[in-house]
Amino acid sequence: MTRAPGEPASAAILEELSADPLYRKLTEHQECYRARLTPKPPAAYPWNDASAEARYRGWEAACGETIRRYATCRFIRDFGPPAEDPEIVKVIEYHDSLCHNDSAPLA
Repeated sequence: MTRAPGEPASAAILEELSADPLYRKLTEHQECYRARLTPKPPAAYPWNDASAEARYRGWEAACGETIRRYATCRFIRDFGPPAEDPEIVKVIEYHDSLCHNDSAPLA
């Protein structure tokens, strides 16, 4: 079952999980759940000039090489019944493809 970010049930789940208070506020205000799976870029888009874009592209290439050697998280265990909704399963699989690598050290 899915929960919209602004629903009381969603707030209760985030409270039970001891989610960061700022994350809870952003979730409700932006009406979405989000989590960063990669380092935060050093420059904001749109870039001020070609030099700023070049610096970003250099960082992006170096960062890409580095993050492939690390895992963002480790699967520990499931809580509750397995996801059955095909959309939820797709999100889980996408998440795991980006950050779950048991053979790599944690970042």
